[in-house]
Amino acid sequence: MSHFFREVFNQFTRKPINFVYPVILFLFISLMKTFFLVGFLFLVNGTLLYTLSQTIKMVFSAVILVLLSLNIFLYKGGLYKGIEYALRGRRIKLDEFFHFSFSIGPSLALSCIFRILLFLLAFSPVLAIYLFSPSLLESLIIKALIAIFYLILLLVFNYFLFALDAIIVVRNYRLNIGRFIQALKSSVKLALVELKSLLPIYLLFAFNILLMLIPIINLVPIFVIFPLLLGGVLKIVERH
Repeated sequence: MSHFFREVFNQFTRKPINFVYPVILFLFISLMKTFFLVGFLFLVNGTLLYTLSQTIKMVFSAVILVLLSLNIFLYKGGLYKGIEYALRGRRIKLDEFFHFSFSIGPSLALSCIFRILLFLLAFSPVLAIYLFSPSLLESLIIKALIAIFYLILLLVFNYFLFALDAIIVVRNYRLNIGRFIQALKSSVKLALVELKSLLPIYLLFAFNILLMLIPIINLVPIFVIFPLLLGGVLKIVERH
């Protein structure tokens, strides 16, 4: 792991703007999209849907939020490519950012959908118990054990899928089920082969996400630690 980080860190210290620029683009576009869609949601809820039931409003709101999430995931293509370009010593251009967002982004959105469906599938037994035998979940101990189990399961699932997005970006996989399955297999294989290198980055990545939630000090996790960790993952994928 130290070898990958040394290469990435050296490149980062030479031209940090190359790493920070795609992060700024991604955040700016994501915030603009969020502002627009949330504003649209409030407008529609307050006007066109005021005569409809609360259930329909909730369903409509959920659909808008899902579309927002998938839309933001599109721009991960530009973000990841921007970091990949930074590793090569150049800054991604704005038109290139949008090009990769719309060429590779749909594959990354599919990756997001796959993760959600996989976890929902794993969570379905608990959901079934909650719907048909809720009394089994009344104990706080049972609830705590289930929460711990699914937290561990989520961490394990995400580890084996950790390199999936990087593989899609490095190999320029456009939206294609066959190539997505190939990338999925490669991600699982890489998680096993590069356990010593990838697992520490994954754990740091998870911890860094928590740091991103803390105001003011989150500037360092977002603009420094995140590009370095992502660069490390891209370096590992490039080697394979």
